[in-house]
Amino acid sequence: MAVQGGAQAGQGLRIGDTFLNQNPGSPEHLWVVAAGPTTQGEFVIFNLTSWREGCDESCVVQAGEHPFIAHKSVIAYARGQFLSDTNWALLLRYGCKKQAPVSPGLLKKIQEGALASEFTAGKFQSAIRAAVT
Repeated sequence: MAVQGGAQAGQGLRIGDTFLNQNPGSPEHLWVVAAGPTTQGEFVIFNLTSWREGCDESCVVQAGEHPFIAHKSVIAYARGQFLSDTNWALLLRYGCKKQAPVSPGLLKKIQEGALASEFTAGKFQSAIRAAVT
């Protein structure tokens, strides 16, 4: 399964980009752009969270697979979201900063996990399928 690269929205968002949640009321999670833009111009994003017993292990990410990851983590497919250009612009206005993009190998692993996970909503799986060839 090959990864489609280069898709970009007006604010410079690309598949494989990452950013940190800037909401002070919630934990600092790394979010990954896994697919898009859709026909509505939205990107599919998933966040990483610490591995815990019994969690969805469709995509386990080890320390070192991305500079931000310091311990065993997983992609929280149940928390997937669509991100529009408008909402991305709002995030940037509130101080959201991009982090290092994921490697092509890690992106492929995240996309494959999204297709395999029973917790990934069908609308996100459809967008992922459209992003891979």
